Amino acid sequence: MLILLKNQVNKEYEIIFRPHPSERPGAWSRYHNLVKLGLQLDYGNLYYRLRTIDIVISLEMTTVLFEALAYTNRVFLLKSRASISHIKGDEPFIIIDDYNDLIHSIRINKIVSKINIDDIWHPNAIDSFNIFIKSIKL
Repeated sequence: MLILLKNQVNKEYEIIFRPHPSERPGAWSRYHNLVKLGLQLDYGNLYYRLRTIDIVISLEMTTVLFEALAYTNRVFLLKSRASISHIKGDEPFIIIDDYNDLIHSIRINKIVSKINIDDIWHPNAIDSFNIFIKSIKL
């Protein structure tokens, strides 16, 4: 799916793949072909990365989706074997049925979620969190 996505939005977006922390020890051997095809693997500070991206896409229900909402309203969960059993219908991010819906949403919809982050995070959470992140030496 990442290669299909890269082929569709390559000129508009840089695609960065972030393996789950539990995958890190074997990530290079598992995903090196993605790097050969032009995708970037990211192992850096998650919160720094979230501050620098426009779109987050996941195949799994993960806390990163909720954390990403503090920085962008373009957060997608693609239905998959791993996510389908966790989808309840009241998620604050956009649930995408398939790859075609994902491409359409990326290209057509500039804003896809109108969630008020204060409904998820403490008011002024972004400012407070950014102050905290800046205090950490990277």
